Amino acid sequence: MRPPSKVQVGPLSYDVVLVATDHPAVSDCAGRTERGAQNIWIDRQTGPDQLRETVLHEVLHTVWGLAGLQMDIDDVGEDSQGEKIINRVTPLLLDVLRRNPRLVAYLTEK
Repeated sequence: MRPPSKVQVGPLSYDVVLVATDHPAVSDCAGRTERGAQNIWIDRQTGPDQLRETVLHEVLHTVWGLAGLQMDIDDVGEDSQGEKIINRVTPLLLDVLRRNPRLVAYLTEK
């Protein structure tokens, strides 16, 4: 299954774009978020489980930015505190979502 082509985060709609491994946005990583352009770039060679984790990781970056957390916590570069926090939270959150489909249904019900 492919990721959605668009993700809505707060008032912003992000395009989710699968790109070649040599694309400048992903040449040194599996994914990257460009907040200003509202793009989430994902390396299309990423395996299916890693792809899900990478998409969630990038979505968390968009949430991080909209919440203004980069102003409170160092958020520059791949060794930043923000990146470390998102790296640690992403696999755990994905696991919770996978193991608890009833929770996901409950949380997403309108």
